[in-house]
Amino acid sequence: MKSLLVVFLACSIYCGAQKQDIRILNGLDPVISRFAVTGQPALETLLELSRNENLSFGIIVDGSGLCNSRITYDGSNVPLTVLLNSVVTQIPGYKWQQTNPKIIMVGPLSPRPVTEHFLGLTDRQYGPINANIQTLGTVLWVHIRSILHPDQGTAGDILSSTNDRVFAIDEQNASIKHILNRIAIASKGTWVLKPLPTKLADAGQAVPFAILSGSERFGPALNDICTMETH
Repeated sequence: MKSLLVVFLACSIYCGAQKQDIRILNGLDPVISRFAVTGQPALETLLELSRNENLSFGIIVDGSGLCNSRITYDGSNVPLTVLLNSVVTQIPGYKWQQTNPKIIMVGPLSPRPVTEHFLGLTDRQYGPINANIQTLGTVLWVHIRSILHPDQGTAGDILSSTNDRVFAIDEQNASIKHILNRIAIASKGTWVLKPLPTKLADAGQAVPFAILSGSERFGPALNDICTMETH
């Protein structure tokens, strides 16, 4: 009986600690003091929420649902999960999830295979690099191009300023999605993936993703993201 009691006490202590660790791992549900929009495009709404609350998002634009939807919401002192449910349910065919406690993913209920293929590509060595958003995005695109078209060269422009924030990233054998997440988390920003052609081999030289953090950005403008058509 004594040994059984000891085991029970040990399990109680361990299980209690484990439950607490899981709660911390999943992150707390912050209360948003005020967020209100009226008839605002869904993509702009998510980006505004990211900027206002220093939240990191990964957004997959795959189909017209996100670009054509307009959001109306007005809430005060509301948990983030409640706010997200209210916003994303206004976007037909989309969902949100938080598999990583530091980033919120918004994307289609059923992503196209080409989208999953692109985000799953493996970059053998991204970094170590200590640079601004423009440089981080440009280097990543050069690496992606070298994976997709190893026989072709890729050129890119890098804009910089002495006032730019600099972020350190060092990832080996990581997926493109993981690297984009790391950049977004480090910069407290958001990445957005445009609709891709049906065959990844048909992807041109134009960068298909944007990285936005505060006033800093890399990649296409929002209008270009939402007007691009899939092949």
